[in-house]
Amino acid sequence: MPFVSQHPILLLVLTALATLALASAPLAGQPARAAADPPPISIVAIGDSITYEGNATTTGWLAIYASHLGKETGRMPQIHDYGIPGATAGEILDALRTHDDLRSALSHADLVTYQTGINDFFRARTSYVAGSCGGADNQDCLRSMVQQFDANWDALVSEIARIAPHAAKRTMNIYYSTIRYDTDHGDAGTLNGYVTQINQHIAANPGAPLVDAHEIYNGPGGDQDPAAKGYLLADAVHPDWLGHLVIANFLDAMGYAEFGGPQRSNGAATPVTSLRTAPPSAGHAGWASRTWLIAVLGGLALLTASAIAALAFARRRRRTAT
Repeated sequence: MPFVSQHPILLLVLTALATLALASAPLAGQPARAAADPPPISIVAIGDSITYEGNATTTGWLAIYASHLGKETGRMPQIHDYGIPGATAGEILDALRTHDDLRSALSHADLVTYQTGINDFFRARTSYVAGSCGGADNQDCLRSMVQQFDANWDALVSEIARIAPHAAKRTMNIYYSTIRYDTDHGDAGTLNGYVTQINQHIAANPGAPLVDAHEIYNGPGGDQDPAAKGYLLADAVHPDWLGHLVIANFLDAMGYAEFGGPQRSNGAATPVTSLRTAPPSAGHAGWASRTWLIAVLGGLALLTASAIAALAFARRRRRTAT
């Protein structure tokens, strides 16, 4: 190779290319790198504004939980968020029955999360506080609300199970966000009883492992103020970053056995100290191999460009010499 031997820059480039080629091949006895990422986990989230990520001013529980899921299983989570801000159980059920895209996503889901009920309660609460709930005790609308919620919840659980029979599922009950205000105005004693009725029905037919959001937010006796714990935004309804984080914490405590991840032995929530919202990289062979390949290809491109430049320089020198 007299031409190459006369051009040390080109020789250096070719040597580097050969070294990269050897480094890219697996050594004898070593397993080949992963050819492709493992399949993603499709998460379909059904609910109201507590689920809807677009409503959150910070990272919501759904994104945090999905990040935990990806970290624990090494699979990329794909979120399909069907949260409907302001929707009641009946309105969510109607969407489930009539929206083809939701039904299609549900039929292909690996994991389904669902929650509802807080808007059912608050609509009736508004009438009660205004004195327009009906009945001699001003509670007719509350009683009617519970009856309608019970029927809609059962139908929702049944429909999800029918469309996605093999998907893993997670759910939660409702918390009482305005308990402090209602206590100050003498209404909490009555209203808390209807929150309890809703949650008792959810507990009797959850259809999935259940996060007790009511106990998390309102305490074991149901009389604690979640705003005083720092769990709510200024609207006194929606979770803030800490409120979302504690929900994700308790979901995480349920484990990931359905996806080949760890199963928590004691079912207790473990501390979550940071928002792990970025897709995981540690321990993920597919993502690691992709990053490695990009680096190698980038190096090859750089060395190729150097070789071309070296050849062009050599030709200019020959022309100048002649």
